[in-house]
Amino acid sequence: MRPKPLKVQSENQWFQRAEVLQRNRKKRNQHRQFLVEGVHSLNALVANNAWAIEALLYTPDRRLSDWASAILETAPARHHLELSAQLMDKLSDKDEPSELIAIVDMPTDDPARIPIKRDAFIVLADRPQNPGNLGTLIRSCEAFGAHGLIVTGHACDLYDPPTLRAATGALFGLATTHIFSQDDLNTWLEQLRQQAPGLQMIGTSAHGETRLAHCPFTAPTLLVIGNEVVGLSRRIRELCDWVGSIPMSGQIPSLNMASAATVCLYEVQRQRMEIPGVIQATDP
Repeated sequence: MRPKPLKVQSENQWFQRAEVLQRNRKKRNQHRQFLVEGVHSLNALVANNAWAIEALLYTPDRRLSDWASAILETAPARHHLELSAQLMDKLSDKDEPSELIAIVDMPTDDPARIPIKRDAFIVLADRPQNPGNLGTLIRSCEAFGAHGLIVTGHACDLYDPPTLRAATGALFGLATTHIFSQDDLNTWLEQLRQQAPGLQMIGTSAHGETRLAHCPFTAPTLLVIGNEVVGLSRRIRELCDWVGSIPMSGQIPSLNMASAATVCLYEVQRQRMEIPGVIQATDP
């Protein structure tokens, strides 16, 4: 049943909640909620029933498209908030104000959300700092069939508007979580190796010892992507079975983190599609 609309004609508690979720990471974590806008992102959100929607925001001052009306009719939001056009424009993070904005509940930061399959293919991002890079990485992970993404350490926010904008909805179809401490990461890695026998932990670096195409991605794989500036941390690099590099012929010594990760993800898919269903481990 469609919720009864609540009118928001001033910067009341509802507006203040949405506004602070947009700009303040600390408040997002306190409320365990974040904002979503944009057609692709909202379509992906609604298509995935695992995400709880606190509220859908819109303005009745402008005619809604059939798309926006359908979302309001079908999406299981707990509240509908009718904002004035002025407030909606003030809140929207887009050049053309959005028809709809959603307040969405965050899932818990629990690596158990990531399914462990026989042909495990999980990506670990080591302390990414740029929201656009992280969003692009999420998009590439979803596009190339990764089973999940782990973000480690002191990193940019998965739910920052620039991250979500770059991900274009891919976050809602990819199991993604954050592991903050090295101890928690070590515990998860131990569990992962038990659940995925033959797991290869493959790092990436411009100075990697092995060409990317020679890394055994047909084995169960944890692909590790380093920080934009300093690459892999020493602790994580020491855990890797392989460190792969991308052959380059130009004068630029390295690629943007998101670009390099996308090349690696393509190589994983290429190898696995050439030998479908084959899981094999090779000693370095």
